[in-house]
Amino acid sequence: NKNGLRGLQDFDPDSKHYKMICLGDSFTLGYGVDDQQTIPDHHQQQLVKGTQVANMGQGGYSIGQSWLWLKRVGPGLKPNLVVCVFIPEDFRRLATTCTANGYSTPRFDVVEGRVKVSNVPVPQKLNVGTHIPDQVHFLNILKKHSSLAQGIERLVSPAQSDSNSDDEVLFCGLMVLKSIAQECQTMNCKLVVVLTPTLSDANDPTFGGKYRTCSDVLAAFLRREQIPFLDLLSEFEGKQIGSVFLDEAFHHYNSDGNQRVAEKIAKWLPEIAPEFLDVVAARSPSK
Repeated sequence: NKNGLRGLQDFDPDSKHYKMICLGDSFTLGYGVDDQQTIPDHHQQQLVKGTQVANMGQGGYSIGQSWLWLKRVGPGLKPNLVVCVFIPEDFRRLATTCTANGYSTPRFDVVEGRVKVSNVPVPQKLNVGTHIPDQVHFLNILKKHSSLAQGIERLVSPAQSDSNSDDEVLFCGLMVLKSIAQECQTMNCKLVVVLTPTLSDANDPTFGGKYRTCSDVLAAFLRREQIPFLDLLSEFEGKQIGSVFLDEAFHHYNSDGNQRVAEKIAKWLPEIAPEFLDVVAARSPSK
């Protein structure tokens, strides 16, 4: 649309609608499905009248890149609500400066309790990014200064994580989430966070072992920050998994999978934000 976002309808930041941003990666963008079959578009269809939803999903983005894009584009959209729809991989991507298909990305580190962004502007060449094996040992450095770090160390036991680096990357992701929350405060809008599974998460023999570790840490952190959190893993438990994923390399959701996610979010919003329906009703255009 004219906003440079995926969608058939333009997003009008000056309208009286209740304005929402869906932020995330290619699952949010809607890789492999038509414009009207994405999570944000299904979400728009499920919500009461008087709402407007912007699709700010982007293929291959880490949670860090989503934050940077929200900083750049979000204020101009004047949202009332930002809905982050992430998969665990969006956090693990913080450990690299290269996407799966070879594009360079920013590097994110935590320095003195704040997220530092480097490797920007990103190089134009492909395959210049690398895995970051020497990433700062966040837990060791911040343990003396951060009760949050100590809480994460207790939450994530050695049996639940492959290495300390996984914990460090997740800790960086939490600091990025805090930065997203600060950006939402600046824009005077509410923030909610949704975690949803990939096919590999759903097919895990322990049904989401690493996923559950990520979810548990997120839940504890977001509860502390008073940010509403929704875990959608149970929505895929006991279901015919193949019926909601596309038969392609990355196994994104098909239209049915996107609709399932959108319906759950739409039903959840009034529960965690009772003012949602009142605000929408007040902003609805008069007949």
